[in-house]
Amino acid sequence: MKIQAIHIQTGDRIIAYCNNKMQICRVKHIVDPELNNISLSVSVSESSRNSLSRIIRFQRDAVVELYAKACTQDEFGSCVLEEPMVHSVDPIVS
Repeated sequence: MKIQAIHIQTGDRIIAYCNNKMQICRVKHIVDPELNNISLSVSVSESSRNSLSRIIRFQRDAVVELYAKACTQDEFGSCVLEEPMVHSVDPIVS
């Protein structure tokens, strides 16, 4: 699913160009979200022990491929989305 860069949250897994190839990246934290460009600190490893952080940047209105949405667990251990997934529509250029 594709979402706008401004809707990316910490913990989301996105598909992005990192380490010279397209791959799944986990968003560790968002750097300066108030600027014109969104800077994300990402890791390509699931383990925090052997993960190196990289910074990737997107324009605020960029459409990004979302691999998995971050979630929290309820009292039963089930994944509960923090907010509803938002489907973005690519703008039509005339």
